[in-house]
Amino acid sequence: MSNPANILVVEDEPTIRYTLEAILHFGGCASDSVGTACDALELLKHNGYAGLLIDLGLPDADGAQLIRTIRGVSQIPIMVVSGRSDEKVTALDLGADD
Repeated sequence: MSNPANILVVEDEPTIRYTLEAILHFGGCASDSVGTACDALELLKHNGYAGLLIDLGLPDADGAQLIRTIRGVSQIPIMVVSGRSDEKVTALDLGADD
């Protein structure tokens, strides 16, 4: 039996974070979750992830900046999870995959 894909959820709203984790687990994925860009970068240094779900509105950094930082060192798949439809295009231009 293969190991499930491990996804990092970066979302500051606990209800949304827990909902995303539940959906991932239901779909057979493992996940970790954090509420800040700083915590996300720390986990990315020490863990291998199959992909990221990133909110654009984080309390300590703009999600777009987090994407730019990650793209500087990794091509890990990134999916933006945000209600900010006007900023999604910018996130895609910075290297988000969806």
